[in-house]
Amino acid sequence: ISILSDTKGMTSNVTQLDRHAYDSMQPIAEISDIGVLYDGMKKAKTSFGGMTASEIFFSDYKEYLAGTVAFGIGSIYTDTEESLIELTKMMEAELPSIYASGSQDLLQSARKNHADVVLYGHTHVPEIELDERRHVLIVNPGSLTQNRPFGTPGTYAVLTIRKDGLPKARIISLED
Repeated sequence: ISILSDTKGMTSNVTQLDRHAYDSMQPIAEISDIGVLYDGMKKAKTSFGGMTASEIFFSDYKEYLAGTVAFGIGSIYTDTEESLIELTKMMEAELPSIYASGSQDLLQSARKNHADVVLYGHTHVPEIELDERRHVLIVNPGSLTQNRPFGTPGTYAVLTIRKDGLPKARIISLED
């Protein structure tokens, strides 16, 4: 199923290894119609009916520990521009209360672990913000290639540490 998800139903970025893995697993999984299965997966993945903003936020949220650094990553998938806009507004309105809820507060976790920078992505929307209250630089590099919202150009972020030890980030557009 992950092969179908990552290749958009074997229609995008399909490598020879993907094709071989799919062909080998198809008889075992008894997949007769890739399109029907993938459409069902996509529909299930983008269905948030009856869920609160907090439930949506934490539906694919995971916390990790890398050495002494703890961080969380969440992702939300949507298949239309309209639902992206709707979910973005919902999440933006709810984030302060989600952050205040405690252990999943990404910025709080950053400060607790003495992090100066929070990097996040998956929204494909480039952003640099300084949380002055917590003194944390927040960076989303955007997306170089796929799933950029609203036809925006590809972007990436460059993060540098200045001589005074402070982090600095900038977004680079592929159109520049």
